[in-house]
Amino acid sequence: MLPYVTRCYVLLQIMTKYIYPYDLRKQRNQLRQEEVGVLLGVTRQTIWRWRKTKGLPSYSPNGINPLFFEDEVLDWVRSQPSLFVKTNMGI
Repeated sequence: MLPYVTRCYVLLQIMTKYIYPYDLRKQRNQLRQEEVGVLLGVTRQTIWRWRKTKGLPSYSPNGINPLFFEDEVLDWVRSQPSLFVKTNMGI
């Protein structure tokens, strides 16, 4: 059995490595792919393409469904002005 101080140190390392990052994620506004599409006014296919080719920040904790943080998505959109330039095509 480990001494008490060593056990406390190991427990503190585990908490800072595994538990606290998830607590910080819960405090941020997480969005699903459909919600990002509504926020930006684009389809799911466009979201997928931007993730793969343009570097839209996303996380896939289960490997299937991507999650997005609202602040990261908005920062990414601000850094990509050419995606949202509106042109008058005579319509």
